[in-house]
Amino acid sequence: MKSAFWDAKRPVAIAHRGGAGLYNLDRHRRENTLKAFQAATRLGYGYLELDVTSTRDNKVIVLHVTTDRFEAMLYKRSAPSAKRMQNLTHSELKTLLGRDIPTLGEIFQKFPDTKFLIDSKTDEVVEPLATEVIKAKAYSRVFLNSFYLHRVIRLQKLLGDKVTYGLVIGRYPRVVNRKLKSLKNGEYAHAGLTAVVIPSRFMEKRLVSLAHKQGLKVIVWTPNTRNVMERAIGLGVDAIVSDNIELLKEVINAKK
Repeated sequence: MKSAFWDAKRPVAIAHRGGAGLYNLDRHRRENTLKAFQAATRLGYGYLELDVTSTRDNKVIVLHVTTDRFEAMLYKRSAPSAKRMQNLTHSELKTLLGRDIPTLGEIFQKFPDTKFLIDSKTDEVVEPLATEVIKAKAYSRVFLNSFYLHRVIRLQKLLGDKVTYGLVIGRYPRVVNRKLKSLKNGEYAHAGLTAVVIPSRFMEKRLVSLAHKQGLKVIVWTPNTRNVMERAIGLGVDAIVSDNIELLKEVINAKK
């Protein structure tokens, strides 16, 4: 079965965590929330990027995490890591952060006409994520990606070819170079991926061309200034994930 996920005109405009750039210094309390997603859809966004992890009470929640700090606690060393965070319940996390944390099920229900790029932030969330996609019958509405290929392969085994998959190339030079070698060898196309997600600072013509020759779409993340957005469009990327969603819409409309 061929997914209809990428059926919008190129380049596709995608709101990163719902458009975190709208909220300036308060972004880590406001991104990945229902209100952020609602604001993006009111601007005309049909594609939203979000992050998922799991909780001790088996909820798949929409929340960005990093190795040792996250969200509103970004600069506190006491902030739980992604692994430790999964030992907390949904309610405990909301209390800890003092903010709304939607579940993926809520998001699917409240935005029935929206498509989602979903980044699995831990190994443990992979199977619950697949269950949520099945429950919502959201097969053609999701692009499942990760920085880690083994998570994507696991999702493929759980959901099959009804869903679209991709890999984030990474943000650090050593990791990027390793993944680019695999891209050059054609490993990602053979693995059933349909796209690669590339950081804007590594974006260049030969890389875009290489991916396109292998039948892979190129998604660039996260250009937040006009000149980087225009350069991405000039290079022929297929989609742009940005925090600065008002500017991205303006730039794309001007190019049309």
